[in-house]
Amino acid sequence: MRKRELCKALAGITMVVSIFGQFPPNTIYAAKTAKKLTVSVKSISLKVGEKKVVKTNTNAAFTVTDKRIVSLKKKTKRQCTVVGKKAGKCVLKIKAGKSTKSINIKITKKKATVQPTVQPQKTPIIEPTQTPTVSTTPAITETPEVSTTPAVTEKTDTEEVTTDVAKVVNAFGYRLWEKQQDKNVVLSPYSIVETLMMLENAADGETKEEILKTMGVSDEIQWNKRMQEFHRENAKQDSVKQLYIANSIWKNDTTYAFDSKVQKEYIENLKNNYGAVEQSMNFNNGNPREQINAWIEKQTNGYIPSLLEDEVKPQDTYSILANTVWFDAKWKNEYFNAFVTRKENFYGKEKKTSVDMMYSPSSEYQNVRYLQKNGIKMVELDFKEDRFVMDVLLSQDEKKTTQECFEALSTEEKNAMFDEISKQEFRWAKIRMPKFESVYNAKHLKEQLNSIGITKLFEKENAQLPGIQGENKENAYVDTLLHKTVLSVREDGVKAAAASVAIIKSAYEKKEYIDFYVNRPFVYVIRDKKTNMIYFMGSIEQLDATNQIK
Repeated sequence: MRKRELCKALAGITMVVSIFGQFPPNTIYAAKTAKKLTVSVKSISLKVGEKKVVKTNTNAAFTVTDKRIVSLKKKTKRQCTVVGKKAGKCVLKIKAGKSTKSINIKITKKKATVQPTVQPQKTPIIEPTQTPTVSTTPAITETPEVSTTPAVTEKTDTEEVTTDVAKVVNAFGYRLWEKQQDKNVVLSPYSIVETLMMLENAADGETKEEILKTMGVSDEIQWNKRMQEFHRENAKQDSVKQLYIANSIWKNDTTYAFDSKVQKEYIENLKNNYGAVEQSMNFNNGNPREQINAWIEKQTNGYIPSLLEDEVKPQDTYSILANTVWFDAKWKNEYFNAFVTRKENFYGKEKKTSVDMMYSPSSEYQNVRYLQKNGIKMVELDFKEDRFVMDVLLSQDEKKTTQECFEALSTEEKNAMFDEISKQEFRWAKIRMPKFESVYNAKHLKEQLNSIGITKLFEKENAQLPGIQGENKENAYVDTLLHKTVLSVREDGVKAAAASVAIIKSAYEKKEYIDFYVNRPFVYVIRDKKTNMIYFMGSIEQLDATNQIK
């Protein structure tokens, strides 16, 4: 397709994408020799809705603007801009060599005039001064990926479902987080909420009411539908998988029956709505602790190798519910560079310590969203794929801890801050942040849940869990709720894992037994129990071949 036809077909579209093309063999330093550089892509197809706008099998030329040094000997990621008047959603497919990439893009209206790329003055965001708006320039990488930053102005149905779930998870997480007394805390509110709501589906009476009230969930059926859609949508995120969620129920069906209607319906509910895997185990033959720990280790990519510590006794354990969350994402931009990480002081609440402090690449400022509100200043760091972000908060008053300032805010104020920062314009910033790993065991989760309203679930005689108990006689209750989280922040991104385990036991009363081992001399009698008349009486002091029955 001729260049004039291609430009005409794309004249109504405004977008910024990163592409890979076939570059000339020589190295060109764009910052010194040219502001614009033309590259070619073998084929492109562009759709607005279901209507195909352009398709070409011949080389299409694009103009790339960038002031960084560009090595054209490698496949490097650059930006391409096409400007027009139309708006809508589209799918952009780009083929370079043998690889093909598809991108969903939100196109917004804009005047059909090309604005020159201007490098604003790099001003740190220490003071809340307004700086020019700038689009993020991708870092040079040798990995052939296509990425975009779509402008999202309206929520899809899936986003609405996720938002509804998030309101419940966040409100619960804030309350539980404030109950922690340790110096360094990291929780997965989602993991704990999902575990509790799986238990809620097995519950009845006051036990169910307490969980729903504490969670702020009014309709169990609607919640399950939301979770079903959430899990289904999360499973579709296959392009670059960043979040993995897994659930399982481990049944002790060698000791207790799991064949009643209510139990079968409960397990099917977990499978359909929570993606849970059903596991049947012989609790009498070996300790299930090892198998469950192995499952958790696999689902968390080795980050949580052990969660269950005590033996799970077969005679009083109905089942075990397990949930895992694994997160692994690279930074979208080169916020930090390992070559400039250095030892510096971190002034903690109790004492000063020397830590590995990560720095932005030398002499460069980063393009981030920034907000100052409610005595807190915060930046938002993007991960690749534009699905997740990491917000870093600091108190504006250095005499106050950030935890104190954050806890003083209401749930609505906290949520509003996170919503507002994602709508801010990009600002230039120089970022310094500790490289760290945090491991946390929530050892007192039962007591903390009791303090915010969930008590019946843990009461041996009063818990109502028919979905677990079924027609078995011994009452089912949650004996232990374990939670462990590991989070690692490094120069290239963040890895985090969480696991929650609920051990559901029965109100089984252990019977005392006597170990009567006749392996030494003994006396015996045969008598009438009514009259005590002894008919036979004897003793054995030695057993040999003469005593063996033939």
